[in-house]
Amino acid sequence: NINNSNTIKNTTKMNKTEKFYKLKKTIIGIDFGSSFSKFSILQANNPKEIISDFSRSSEITLQNNVAKIIGELSYKVYKNNKNCLYFEDMKIYLDPKKVTEEMNIEELEIESKFPENEKIKLKTVLKEYLRYISNEALNQINTNIEKYTKDDIKWIVTVPAIWSESGKQLMIKCSKEAGMNDIQIALEPEAATLALFNDETFINDIKANDLQKIGNRFMLIDAGGYTVDITINEILDDNKNMKQLSPPSGGPFGSMNINFEIIKIIEGIKGYLKFENSDDRKSFKLGIEEVKYTHCNNQADSEFIQISHYQSFSWISSLFGRSLNTKYGIIEYDNTYINFPRKIINTIILEQANKIIDYINLTLNVTKYKIDHIVLVGGFCNCGILVDTLQKNFPNIAFLTLLNKEK
Repeated sequence: NINNSNTIKNTTKMNKTEKFYKLKKTIIGIDFGSSFSKFSILQANNPKEIISDFSRSSEITLQNNVAKIIGELSYKVYKNNKNCLYFEDMKIYLDPKKVTEEMNIEELEIESKFPENEKIKLKTVLKEYLRYISNEALNQINTNIEKYTKDDIKWIVTVPAIWSESGKQLMIKCSKEAGMNDIQIALEPEAATLALFNDETFINDIKANDLQKIGNRFMLIDAGGYTVDITINEILDDNKNMKQLSPPSGGPFGSMNINFEIIKIIEGIKGYLKFENSDDRKSFKLGIEEVKYTHCNNQADSEFIQISHYQSFSWISSLFGRSLNTKYGIIEYDNTYINFPRKIINTIILEQANKIIDYINLTLNVTKYKIDHIVLVGGFCNCGILVDTLQKNFPNIAFLTLLNKEK
């Protein structure tokens, strides 16, 4: 039960009551993420089980303003088809720093990544992505016996806490135009809080015992691709009903900003404003994702991190013997790999971590609440440097990090 009141009722814990078992509609929840999007299904005829094993990257290829495909294969489809537009990072266009209430948000345009300089309305891209992923969700539950339509479903779509009211209303409108007429918006940190206390692994984790005690106050930090959302709650009873002590808030402190900064450095080394072609940029981004979580931690011994480029860049050989003096330090090339000094990438990650720390301190200073725990969820919490830095800055608060809990 997610609403604007100060109490969040953990309705799914009421699974022994008739109220819970008499769902009027099957529910499908869509987490429209900056990097990845996911959907979960709670069927009216089987309300004991939530199915949530579906994930798609937040990429889309359009042809004639209609979604041809979404997810990981979008770029490949774009490369193999004429007259297509490829988009990614759609959600950052609704950053409240860029979108004001005075703007006509429905006229806001987004520029395709490939080919460049092609613009269409952001509303079209969001609507088509939601249309495609909602169709996929519907296909998962349609069988020879049961055939659902979108009107048979209660749809819930998550949005970041920091979005403006106009941004939230645009998502509602895009959802309805995508066929999801019975639509409800849920704020990401509130949805994450409820999901947390219905996760059996978490509930049975001995480290989480204190967190679940009546009267415990905890801060949940949902660290995602572009935004980091924060909320503070207090456990009210044994059913894990919660009082929201601080309304959801946050900022654009997510892990995608690391990608943007590293790409800026590479573009500076080349001496061009852009990568030579779309394959260069796309494959290099994949390389960044590979090392951001698996190789970046404070205990690593190696001086350099190799960012795989998955293919031979046409411009690699021109970099031999060259160097670039960045604000983080000097980068040099001496072989056919893209080698970044570990300290440079670590510094970029720490820059984002410090922004999160500043916001946590601001929230605690404004609310005046003493919290017992900090719970980290979301893809960015898989980064060892981020977790270590947060723990060192808040040594008197117990931490619980749920790795791979971006679902």
